[in-house]
Amino acid sequence: MTIRIANKYFDYWSSKNMEGLDEIIHSDCILEDWQTKIYGKAEIKNFNEAFFKTNIINLKINNMIESNNEVWSYLTIKINDEEVIEVVDILSFSENQVINIKAFKG
Repeated sequence: MTIRIANKYFDYWSSKNMEGLDEIIHSDCILEDWQTKIYGKAEIKNFNEAFFKTNIINLKINNMIESNNEVWSYLTIKINDEEVIEVVDILSFSENQVINIKAFKG
């Protein structure tokens, strides 16, 4: 079940589908990556909107592992056809929504 939600999340994120992200992200979600920590769906939405306005994204899911109420995803993200980063995202779930996103750049 959580793998399906994780796939939807990455599909919505990579296609810049703000409506889809709004449906799948929990109101109390926390997003933490190597540069920032953001609290709440509204702030995450603002962060994504600003990022999406200035960047072209190509996301590839290399591997996903489901454990308990989490999905660990190894991703390759190409930004603006220039920068390629490898990332591990750990998504945690509550009430069939993403409640915590931890991203590690590698």
